[in-house]
Order: sequence, then structure tokens, then C-alpha cells
Amino acid sequence: VRVSNPNTPETTDQIAVTRSDEVPEFGPAIPEETMKKGAAFRHFLLTKVINAENASLKAKKLALMAKRTREQLLKNFCETLCTSTTLVPNPKKSGNPGKLGRSWSFKRKARFAQRLAPELVS
Repeated sequence: VRVSNPNTPETTDQIAVTRSDEVPEFGPAIPEETMKKGAAFRHFLLTKVINAENASLKAKKLALMAKRTREQLLKNFCETLCTSTTLVPNPKKSGNPGKLGRSWSFKRKARFAQRLAPELVS
């Protein structure tokens, strides 16, 4: 984005886009004239950026990079936030004896209770 006549009432913006040869063309088409700032400009720019990201995922190199990033984020998420909570069948909670309920196993509950209030657990 290149600004023309900055800090004046006639301030306009001119837009240019570059892309890799692997990335297909994407819309909306860039207008020949400059655009005044406002809701229409904001909508155009946001649409262009979203379409650019979607088009970039069609390029094999960028799609592989995005996939690796998602896999690493998921791995980090699991390593930091997943627990070793044991799920046990609990027909009272799920209504179906074959499904796993959200109940913790007895051992897990006991360990949690010991950490929470060791003086109450014998």
C-alpha cells in the first residue's frame, strides 16, 4: 500500500500485490485508480488478504510449510495441555454403558484430593 497526499483530506492509497509463480491469481482485481480510506477500502483490503492466503495454500511449497506448522502446534498443544487422565466407563454420566464417561478413575481422584487437601485424606 502506497499513500498519496498523506495527512490531508485528499489522502488516497494505491495498492500493489506480488505473488510467487506457484500461487494462482486471486481476486478481487486491483483498481487502476487510487482508493480513499474508509469502509470500502477496508473491505477490499481484507478480502484481498484472505483470498491471498487461500491461494497461497494451493502452492505445494507453502502448503507443506503450513502443514508442518499445524503439526508442530498440535504437538506442542498436546505436550503442554494434555493430561494422563484415565477415562472409565460411567453409565450414570453417559447413559450408555459402552461409552466412556467424563469421570476420573478412583486413583486419579485420590491423587488430586491428596494434592488439594492432604490433611483431609488419610
